Amino acid sequence: MRPLLIAPLLLSLVLAGCIADGKSSEPELLGGPAASPPVAATAPPPPVRLAEPSPPALEAEPVAYRAPISCDIRTTRTPDGVLIEAIARADAPIDGEYDLVITQSSRAGASDVTQGGPFRARSGETLTLASTELGSAARLAVRLTLRDADGVLCRSAWRT
Repeated sequence: MRPLLIAPLLLSLVLAGCIADGKSSEPELLGGPAASPPVAATAPPPPVRLAEPSPPALEAEPVAYRAPISCDIRTTRTPDGVLIEAIARADAPIDGEYDLVITQSSRAGASDVTQGGPFRARSGETLTLASTELGSAARLAVRLTLRDADGVLCRSAWRT
């Protein structure tokens, strides 16, 4: 009668994964050899998301492209805030256009001030293309771009 009682027990152990090939995977079950514990199935790891590249940081130094002209942003602290000037220095006579974009950011939001227009410079001339004074803001970002008919001549950026 005993074989009948052990057979259902062995069958349930095999179905439960405790015995494989007639050997126990647990030392306390039927005196079989010890084995590593069963590994639980896990969900696959979540897909890796690559972070979007950060926009380049605004720098205070101008970037020279091709040109007989250079550009710069001059800032001066004032009692009321900051004076911002867009400066161009010509090494040769040149006609072009400039764009000055000033972004003010604070907890209340952000706003842009844009100035631009044509310019003409003689060789050796330094021009103040634009000048504006702004009150204190949490953050300022300023971009100056000079262009002619062939494209970008110079870019400069500054931020607080």
